Amino acid sequence: MTLKHFVFLVLVSVLATAAPCAPKPSQHLAIVVDCSAQDARSFGRSIRAAAQAAARLSAGDTVSVIGFGDFAEVVLPVTDATNKTAVTDALKSLEPEGMKALFAGISMGAEAVRRHSAPGQEKRVVVFTGTGTAALIGPDAQEDIRTLVDFLRKEKISVSAPFGLRGSGAGSSGRPAFNIVRGEGQKSDPEPVPEARSAK
Repeated sequence: MTLKHFVFLVLVSVLATAAPCAPKPSQHLAIVVDCSAQDARSFGRSIRAAAQAAARLSAGDTVSVIGFGDFAEVVLPVTDATNKTAVTDALKSLEPEGMKALFAGISMGAEAVRRHSAPGQEKRVVVFTGTGTAALIGPDAQEDIRTLVDFLRKEKISVSAPFGLRGSGAGSSGRPAFNIVRGEGQKSDPEPVPEARSAK
């Protein structure tokens, strides 16, 4: 046996006994949609992007849909991600109107994954915001939103926003009061999340 053949056999043996790749963990995705007053094109973009995010989920994943305008509400409670019809119907039921309770929307999405994720599931909140100039309700400063996202990171809840987290403060001329693009989950000890102060 030549050295070349020996090396080849050793490599084959190593590859044959290598541990298989760990399966990708399932996830609970909370889809949070901005339903504040905005133009149809902007709202349609958010709905399409949310539908695409749900379509990428696999068997074993779960999904929730939350909408926020004047207040935040659960449109679709935790559902098996393979039930595409339920997700589609939930998204189609949303309409743009009212103001922008962004803080409450993120908080409600976090509560959905916190309460209803199975052991070992990744917890994700994805926020789809529009480009309307609706005034914010509740905590609206950039620091308030950043503080909330930081709290969620410590609970291993990731918060992301494909279009950024944009909002206009009451009485503004429509310029963004903040633009936080992304917050990824990090391993840490959990801390209590500030309660959302939603509008009456």
